[in-house]
Amino acid sequence: MKVNCSVCGKEIDRPAAWLRKVKEPMCSRQCNGIRRSEHLKKFSGNMKGRKGHQLFGADNPDWKGGRYIEPEKGYVMIRQQDHPRARANGYVLEHILVAEKMLGRPLLPEEEVHHLNRDRTDNRPENLQVYATHLVHWMGEHYEDVARARDAANSSRNGKDTPLV
Repeated sequence: MKVNCSVCGKEIDRPAAWLRKVKEPMCSRQCNGIRRSEHLKKFSGNMKGRKGHQLFGADNPDWKGGRYIEPEKGYVMIRQQDHPRARANGYVLEHILVAEKMLGRPLLPEEEVHHLNRDRTDNRPENLQVYATHLVHWMGEHYEDVARARDAANSSRNGKDTPLV
């Protein structure tokens, strides 16, 4: 089918299936870049003091609401740039925010939050427990698991096939 480029007006020949997929037909990458820059200009009015021409947070047309699940570890992250425990990208672990709200104060640097059901996305207050230190958390929650795994590994190395309790 013959259509006109929505940017430069040049006549182009494209398959009908392609035309059903696109909102605005364009003849080239250059015309696509021009259209995208026109679209982004309407978001760039408040760029004063920002480095480069990047659009941050809700100003960015790709903004997803300031919440995502950390890909490698599975924790829920919330955007709060001014929080003392915010990472370089401005996000804080949601369970830290929930624990601080439960306690009515910021967590101390050595305090650690544990998910009772071990589901890292379940940040309900009744599922969270605050420990005074990493060592207290580890000894209370993970020591038995590690000891059991160590004993199983030692027994398999020794040729004993004893069941785990």
